[in-house]
Order: sequence, then C-alpha cells, then structure tokens
Amino acid sequence: MSETRIEKRNLKLTVMAGFEGDQQTISENATSEIIKNTMSSINWEEFHIVQLEDLNSNGFKALHVSGSLSEDGLASGLVTDDDHILITKPIQTVDQMTEILLDFLKGEDVWRNKYEYK
Repeated sequence: MSETRIEKRNLKLTVMAGFEGDQQTISENATSEIIKNTMSSINWEEFHIVQLEDLNSNGFKALHVSGSLSEDGLASGLVTDDDHILITKPIQTVDQMTEILLDFLKGEDVWRNKYEYK
C-alpha cells in the first residue's frame, strides 16, 4: 500500500485594496474555505491583490492574484526574493483566480503542473 505524502504548508492569506492600500491579513493558515469566502467577499469592480505567502519557504515566496473586472483586467504572479513571474494565459474570471489560489494551497507541484508562469 503506497502512501501519498501531503506537503504541510502554512500559507498566510492577505488582501490589499487598491495599488497602495493597507494590506490586511485574513489568515495565518489559509484553508480552501477561507480562500473561497475571501474571494467571493471582494468587490472585483475595484482593484485588489489577494496573496498567499508560503511561510515555510526558505526566503520570501508568495503567489498573488490581482486586478479588477472593470478596468485593469486580472492577473496572477509568483514573487520570490529573486524573481517575479506572471501567468502566461489571460485570466477572465474571479472563479479562475480562486482556482489558482486553491491549486497553490494543494501544493506547489499541483500548481506548477497546471499553470505556466514566465
């Protein structure tokens, strides 16, 4: 009987309204339910950044989804101490952004196998 190893990660969920708004910590240990509730509670007609920071990472590592439905469009990026890469395919919906965050929560290997960032 083979055992699947689930990577235990602490992901800090933060939200920032506007380009220079205050960053609000939603959870120090995000769950799928917290992510879904947070994403659905945001007014995406206005610019927001929702970020999952990997607190177990050596150095800074965070995945964010950002933008607005009205003007800016939607995007996602991975930020580390050394790099900032963006998703290559355009994001059309808030549901897609939520799915990206949930896949990152499942594990970086799940997320990296599903999306392309450059």
